[in-house]
Amino acid sequence: MARQNRDHRETSIASIMPVDSPISRENHSHTPARAQTPVRPSEVLMIVWAPQQRRASNMCQTLGFHLRFVNGIRRTGRLKFTTRLWKCVEYVTKFVETIAICIARRPRLCIVQNPPFFAIYAAWIGMLLSFRKPRLIADCHNAVFRPPWSRMTGAHFCLKLCQSILVHNEDIFQMLPRIGFNVPHALVLETRPTCVAPDDNSRQFESPVLQSIFAKKDHKTLIAPLAWKDDEPIEELVKLGAELPDFQILLTGMKGLRSHLRQNAPPNVIFTGFLSASDYELAMLRSTLVVGVTTIDGIQMSVANEAVGMGRPMVLSGTNTTRKLFYKGAVYTQGHTAKDFSNAVKQALDSLTTLSADAISLREERLHRWDLQADRFLQMANIQTRNVSSVLTTRNK
Repeated sequence: MARQNRDHRETSIASIMPVDSPISRENHSHTPARAQTPVRPSEVLMIVWAPQQRRASNMCQTLGFHLRFVNGIRRTGRLKFTTRLWKCVEYVTKFVETIAICIARRPRLCIVQNPPFFAIYAAWIGMLLSFRKPRLIADCHNAVFRPPWSRMTGAHFCLKLCQSILVHNEDIFQMLPRIGFNVPHALVLETRPTCVAPDDNSRQFESPVLQSIFAKKDHKTLIAPLAWKDDEPIEELVKLGAELPDFQILLTGMKGLRSHLRQNAPPNVIFTGFLSASDYELAMLRSTLVVGVTTIDGIQMSVANEAVGMGRPMVLSGTNTTRKLFYKGAVYTQGHTAKDFSNAVKQALDSLTTLSADAISLREERLHRWDLQADRFLQMANIQTRNVSSVLTTRNK
């Protein structure tokens, strides 16, 4: 679910793909990984250190891979020291759990989401202990290539253990040689839009708060799914409540319930906490607009992928990456202030029907592009499967 996201080798990324290649040219040429026999999809295991995530779920469901979410022991403390202590406990238990999963499943190929980079080490050890030759692919979120993760000891070296890496958009791919991540067989695999059926008005919210908000006729609601990361201008979203007093502004995420921003937030800014999958999906479908925010270029916002899959109109931070990936179905902000968001929302209100139609059109274009990217990924990893396009056609009927 959205927001509810190495070291040097002699082979250069630039030798795989010209730097000036546009996003539409994703026919990267890769040599299939050498193996005696192709890997069957059922022999591929994907490890994600998170309770849930749509990118991984969609990828594995579409391609037939086995997926395991690793939770470990998750706690929070009231003091900074105890919070850090519990985080260490969480990582240690996840490390051990990952090893156990690899021993039990004995995959021939393991895809590990990164960060945290030490999940790769855990999978490598687990495959060794299962008497398998470790074959790893790192599915690299953009945070891998930024501090603090990029500066940690072992963050670069762990990618030497991987036969290839996946990055989530073309901008990050082009940036890799400049920041020292020169690894062979890197390629782009964007996040596949989640296709969700339109709301038929028969479903009900589990949350009483959401029930009361969406029960009002002609309600005006913005939903901003958040991860509560440093790149999100959340304080400006809170101020947006004063700019748009007629709107209910929903800010999702458990960290919002503990945020100091709640104390002075306008009454129309609602901190929802964690939403169930059903409530989250229904709130996205019934909100007037979906808002996605980031201040950093290169971020592929999960919320925008989900909105495209649902055919919802969007207001998005106007970064270069956002404009390339979500080139229709959205109004882009000119900056990151509350006034910038307010102007974009008012502009979007004048063309909601057009934006929704454009989002649906964009969904079909993104799905087609993902099919091509996934086909090349399967060839590179020497995974035996049917053409992805035929798989998608069959499963979407």
